Amino acid sequence: TNPQKIIQYTISAGFVSVILLACLYFALFYLGATSDAVAQGATNGGQIFSRYVNSLFGTAGTWIMAGIITLASLTTLVGVTSACGDYFSKFSTRFSYPFWIVFFTAMTTIISQYGLTKLLRVTIPALLLIYPMAIMLVVLQLVRNKLPSIRLSYYVTIFVTVCFSLVDSLKNLDVLPEGLHQVMIHFPLYSQGLAWLVPALCTLVISILLGKTISNNKNADNDLSAFFISSAVVFSRIFRLQDVVSQFQKTYTRRNGNVEDETCLLYTSDAADDLIGV
Repeated sequence: TNPQKIIQYTISAGFVSVILLACLYFALFYLGATSDAVAQGATNGGQIFSRYVNSLFGTAGTWIMAGIITLASLTTLVGVTSACGDYFSKFSTRFSYPFWIVFFTAMTTIISQYGLTKLLRVTIPALLLIYPMAIMLVVLQLVRNKLPSIRLSYYVTIFVTVCFSLVDSLKNLDVLPEGLHQVMIHFPLYSQGLAWLVPALCTLVISILLGKTISNNKNADNDLSAFFISSAVVFSRIFRLQDVVSQFQKTYTRRNGNVEDETCLLYTSDAADDLIGV
């Protein structure tokens, strides 16, 4: 229940997870880089991994690997299916939670029959479009308190990120126009599929500078507006004072016939004091 302890344990667990996952993926990188003699003709990482394990550990190793992958995928499948079922059951009250669980499970089973290679042809372009936005949203959330104009920074940064990530996605599908390709090759990290990175960060910095400028101008405008409003109030009171004095003098003159009388001036002064004090 101690917040500091929770943060400490979360950070420790995060570091352990990062280190272990980094070791795992570096091992997979090594397998992919050295698998030419073992897995010639393989079309995806799953085939490379399977042939590598079969070459090193035989049939028994292949079955063990299949069991490990099944258990690892099962945890993801259960978590994602439960989360989707819970969300859509709240989003659409017409269908219950069990319905959505059955629906997503059936759809997952049907789609999986197309094979990993075909799925990657669809999912990789989608991921190239989605993951840059997810990364920039995390960055924006981390610096949210430092943004002078949150809406401006979010809108322009995500817009630029989407434009450049869409280019990477079209490039992966081999449908990117040649003219646009010739322009994009001048951007850093384009060949690595990271053409969005530098423009997105530059846009974020520019949006912060613009936000500060707009904020300063808005404060100046507010000060100027306050000055004009105060001036308008003062002038309106002066005009109202003049109207009251003039009306009082006319009334006094009509009754007494002498506007320069001390009593008239006294009453005029009292009326002015009362009006200014309103």
